[in-house]
Amino acid sequence: MNKECDGKDEDDEEQKELPTVKKLTCLKDFYKNRQGNLEMLDGHTPFLDADPLHSITALKAVFGKKATKEHVLECGAGNGRVSESVLMEFFKKIDMIEPSDNLREAAIKKMKEAGQSYNQVFDCLLEDFQPVKGRKYDTVWI
Repeated sequence: MNKECDGKDEDDEEQKELPTVKKLTCLKDFYKNRQGNLEMLDGHTPFLDADPLHSITALKAVFGKKATKEHVLECGAGNGRVSESVLMEFFKKIDMIEPSDNLREAAIKKMKEAGQSYNQVFDCLLEDFQPVKGRKYDTVWI
């Protein structure tokens, strides 16, 4: 781990709180190295089948079985697995926030292979996200 990002002060054995700017830099560094070729980030494959099914169940409970909404913002879109397997079934437009170049590129590719595309892609941490003026989302997916 990057020494600046480990949260420890060399002069103190206790872990100290990092300043917010330093934390965000560390997060950006962390996400920069995530691979986009895994179906589940960091290999959490036991959830691969259950995750979309539970997500679909939740969306049906909120919106009804056949309801299609206009616009969703997916926060931390990763490699696009949820966008492609869940969100595009319920929303006409998907905006995504993804700080990792590798994951963002994988998500765009996955949607393209499914014959879809993101409405807008934001290359930033969630903390840095600035909504487009006047844009409204039916759902913010985290």
